[in-house]
Amino acid sequence: MNIEYSNLKDTPVFIKKENDSLFFIEENKNRIIKEYEILKDRIEYEKKMFDSEYEKKKKLFDEKKCLCGADLNLIDGYDFWGCNCYLDGGEHIKFGNRENPIYRTIPNLSSNWVALLIKDLGLKGKIKAIVLTEWFNENGYIDLCGILGHKPYNYGSINISNKKSKFQEKIAEEKLNSIFSKVLYQQCFEYLFNNEIRICIPDFICSKSSEIEFDAEVVYVVDCKLSEYYFDDAKAELYICVVEKFLRLKEDLREVEFCYWVDDVNDLEREEKINHIKSKTKYGIIMNGVKIQ
Repeated sequence: MNIEYSNLKDTPVFIKKENDSLFFIEENKNRIIKEYEILKDRIEYEKKMFDSEYEKKKKLFDEKKCLCGADLNLIDGYDFWGCNCYLDGGEHIKFGNRENPIYRTIPNLSSNWVALLIKDLGLKGKIKAIVLTEWFNENGYIDLCGILGHKPYNYGSINISNKKSKFQEKIAEEKLNSIFSKVLYQQCFEYLFNNEIRICIPDFICSKSSEIEFDAEVVYVVDCKLSEYYFDDAKAELYICVVEKFLRLKEDLREVEFCYWVDDVNDLEREEKINHIKSKTKYGIIMNGVKIQ
């Protein structure tokens, strides 16, 4: 990976675990809010119009009146309600002969509307829908599905995941500080790749270890993962290249290694589970402060 430039950047205050997504949200906040408001206005307008149409039809059916003013009758042999002059031209209405003959039309809105909004803004691949959904919630922008009476998005699972992730990072930070003399937490790097300025924020940059399993002359990039299923070796390679480029520009020739930090496994099949975790990556793995790969 050809990283042309890399330097430290002040980590924005809004950066959390999903740092890249939140960075691009902040960078495009005005566009996102504008697009959200346009979509919200459309949904509210269409809902108002459809609700008005529904109430109008319901009133006509309850009163058994046609649009033309004539009485509605059950048309023999055809099983629907209509007026006797519905074939004479003019405005008329008819209803099926069933318990609920009137359907309430709702605006067209995908439950995946956040992802579609991201795509329409040209930000696909830069902002995760799950992160933008929580950002909307935290900043007072309601889930548009709720306007239509649909069940709002379940934010609980995101918050629980974030809490677990933050707890894991806190444990990792305490342990890493006991192993390395220098530990940087979520240091923001600005780098140039393919003529585009980007940022990345590894969880930890560690150096100068006194432990035998860690080389004192190596800089370690450590990223916390709640599960091996979240391993991302492509991002690991990016982190190595960015940190290495930064060091070289400072005439620092130390090697850079990447390690995933994972929680310890406490079950009867611990060894088998550890072997499974190791098989998911070619990079290093730290489990509860011990380098197992």
